[in-house]
Order: sequence, then C-alpha cells, then structure tokens
Amino acid sequence: APAVERSQDVLLLLLAGAVGMVRHHWFVRARGEAFDSLGVWGQVGEYIRTEFVRPLSRGSGHGEVSLLGVAIGALLACAFPLASDLVWGPVIAAGAVCAAVAASRISGSSGLAIGASLALLVAHGTFWFVCLFEPLGYRESAASLGLLLVAAAFARVVARGEPWGRRLAGLGVYLAGADLALAAYVLFEPASSLLPGVAWLCLSLVALEVAQRATARDAAALLLLGYGYLLCFGAAYLLVGLQSAAYLGPLPARMWIEAFALACLAYWWRCPPAGALSGLPSWTRVQPYFLEASLLLLAVAVSVGCDAIWRPAAWGALALVLPIASGLPAADRLRFWALVFFWASGLDLMAVTSLVETPSPLWYDQPATAGLAAIALQVGFIVREHPRLELSGLGFPVELTWLDRLSQRVARHRTLWIYTPIFACVAVFLYWRFDKALLTLLWASEAFVVFALAALLRENHFRRLALVALAACLVRLVLYDLEQSGTLMRGLVFLGVGVLMLGMNSIYARFRSRFE
Repeated sequence: APAVERSQDVLLLLLAGAVGMVRHHWFVRARGEAFDSLGVWGQVGEYIRTEFVRPLSRGSGHGEVSLLGVAIGALLACAFPLASDLVWGPVIAAGAVCAAVAASRISGSSGLAIGASLALLVAHGTFWFVCLFEPLGYRESAASLGLLLVAAAFARVVARGEPWGRRLAGLGVYLAGADLALAAYVLFEPASSLLPGVAWLCLSLVALEVAQRATARDAAALLLLGYGYLLCFGAAYLLVGLQSAAYLGPLPARMWIEAFALACLAYWWRCPPAGALSGLPSWTRVQPYFLEASLLLLAVAVSVGCDAIWRPAAWGALALVLPIASGLPAADRLRFWALVFFWASGLDLMAVTSLVETPSPLWYDQPATAGLAAIALQVGFIVREHPRLELSGLGFPVELTWLDRLSQRVARHRTLWIYTPIFACVAVFLYWRFDKALLTLLWASEAFVVFALAALLRENHFRRLALVALAACLVRLVLYDLEQSGTLMRGLVFLGVGVLMLGMNSIYARFRSRFE
C-alpha cells in the first residue's frame, strides 16, 4: 500500500540521518569542521568550502561548515513531507528535529546546526500546511502544533555555538511564536471567526511582558513577534471584525473587541520598557506610534459603528475629551489630534449630515437634532481650548516632524485654520438642512453666537467676522426674504433678526472693553 511504502521510506531516511549524525560526530571530533569525503568528491567539496561556505563563517573562529552536517538536515527534512499524512508524522518530525539539534550541540558542529535549522523549517512548513488545509480534527491539530512548539522551544533552549547555533536558537524563538499564532487561528476559528483576533491581542501582551524579562538576544525577537501578533489582529479586524453582525449582550461583539484592542494598544504605548527592551531600536522607533495606532482604531470604530448623522457629534465629543489626556507624559500631541477630530466634525457635518435623509419620526433620530448637537460640541471645544491651545513642541516622532511644523503654523493663524472653516461648515449645514425661509434668521443666529464668542474669548477677529456675516444677512433679508416669504414668515424673520441685533448691541455695550 502507498502508506506502507511511505512509512518504509520515512524509516530509511531517519535511519540514514541517524547514521549520518554518528559518523559526522566522529569526523568533527577527529578532524574538526572539515569535509568528510574522499577522492575527487573531496576536492570538489574543498573547492565549495573555500569559495562559498567559508565566507558564511565570516571569520568567526568557530570552525568551518561541514557539508555532511547540512546534508544530514536535508535528509531528515525529506522525510517530513512523506510522513505528513501518517498518524505519527508530527511525532516523527519533532523527534528528528530535536535529535538533530541535540547532536549539533553535542558535537559543536556548525554544519549540523545549519542542517537542523533546515529540518526545523521544513517540519514547520509541512505540518502548518496540513493543519491549515487538511481536514484534521481538533485534537490532531492541537497535537501537531504542540509538538512543533516543543521542537522550536527545544531548539531555543539547547542550541549553542557561534554563529550558526545562535541562529538556530533565534529561529526557534520565531517559529515558536508563529506556532502560537497559528494555534490561535486553527483552534479558535471553528468556534467563532472573531476569537483568533482576540487571542492574537492576548499573545501580543504576553510577548511584550516576556520581552521585558528576557535576555538581550531574545528581547528583539519577542518584540517583533508582538508586532506580528498585532498585525495579525489588524488583518482579522479589517477582514472579519468590521463585517461581523454578532452581538455579545446588548452591544455588538465588534464593539467589545474594539474596546479591548484600544486597551491593548494603550498598554503598549504606556508600557515602561525594562531590561534589554529599552535599548532596542525596534522599540524606540515603533513604540511612540502606538498613540497614533490607537487613535486610528478609534476613528475606524466611530466611522463604522456610529450612525452617519451622529458622526459629527462623535468627532466633536472626541475633540473635547482628548485634550484632557494630553497632560500625560509623551501625550502632548493629543492636542493636535483633538484639533483633527474637530475639523472632522465640521467636515462631516457639512458633507454628510447636511444632505442625509432619515425616515424616522423620532426627534432624536433626525439630522437636524444631531447637527445641532455637533454644533454645540464644536462651540464647547472653541470655548474651552481657545485660551490654552498650545500647539508648539508637541513631541512628534521623527517621521512626523512635518506635523509639528503644521501645528505651529495653525497656532499662529488660528482664525484662518480653525475657526473660519468651522463657521463656514456650519453655515453650509444650515443652508442644506433647513427651510430657505428661515435661512436668514439661522445665519443671523450663527453670527450672534460668533459675536458672543468674541466677547467671551476676547477675540476681536470673531467680532469682525460676525459683523460681516450679519451684514450679509441684512442684504439677503432685503433682496430675498421680502419677495419670497409669506407675511407671517417675513414678520418672524424680521423680528428675529432685529432681536439678535439688539442682543449683539447689548453685548457690545456690556463688554466693550474686551473688544478694544
């Protein structure tokens, strides 16, 4: 039977590998890391060693690389695809790899360390493919991945020697981390497509904590594994999480996952480095960006989970909340990102809420209600942040220093960059959202609010802007409203504009000193 023939082939390959390891050990002990072949083949081997293999040792002084050691690993690796569908295939692969790693440690052979690395890679590739694409049961998949994890961990613990033994140990760390990532997918995905992403987030935290307590040799590998887990979660979130309609309790399961992901990213950002982790370039260059990663995830969550009419209000609420956390160390640039959310609130108010239609009869589900709530939040942001809107020296990472220059330019020209665009967005919202007969009164009301802000914030630019807007309203009142509106509506508009003008006059008389 084919299975019996494959079993015989696997057995012969393993026996040949075992004999080769014994013979190689004798050659290493007797002759050092030399090519253990004779005659013409010995001369060919010597040429290959001199021209190609010796440079790989990079003058390390730890001996030459033997072709026989590499060939033994290749011989063992050939057995793994043949054993992939055998019941004991994972056991055979893990045992053979561990034997090769132990033999490379005992003999101190760099060539056998390379062969063991090759065997370890082929074993993982073979049985990863089986776990992903073959119809294995839960126990079979768990057993295969567990044995691969044992082999990778054994390589990390046992492998020694420079340079190839050290590289074999490092390879064991990476493959063990990849085994855990694959196990999270293979074991949890049948239960729910959302669970692997949560498992990868947990693994990223585990990798971070272990990296802080690991040696310098392992800290970099563990940190990269943590980044890899986060990238896996990001892919799962984009491909699966955003499309999920599952609920967990009263809220969508996606919202729970987003909250947990934000907590994990915030932990990565605020985590104080310890041990060898603090000196790694991969930490010092990447870790500051977890603030931006958290805000990006938050923006995606709001965009997907919030109704279109309420998104401007959500952006405005974020703009109000973020400056509160800007007092944390290394969090100064939150003030700039709060301003970005403030801009997003105005643009979304103008581009979406102004035009969207909702058939709901509920007052709180109307675009006009949501838009007015967003405007109130925008006014609240201006009132609170204008006196203390400090945008210089925010401490952006090196690659984002151009944002530091942009924020300083915004701070020098606040009216042009911040307030005028928002006032214009509100005016467009009022134009598209409300009846044209009330438009003059609504625009005059906006001018009144801007004038009141001028008195409150001691900002003379607001006063001039409000007066220009009021003059435009008066022109429209005379040229348009007198002809288009009915008698009752015309009277209401005239009365309302007159009351607003009297109110502006009272404000100016009461707070005249603030305008000088």
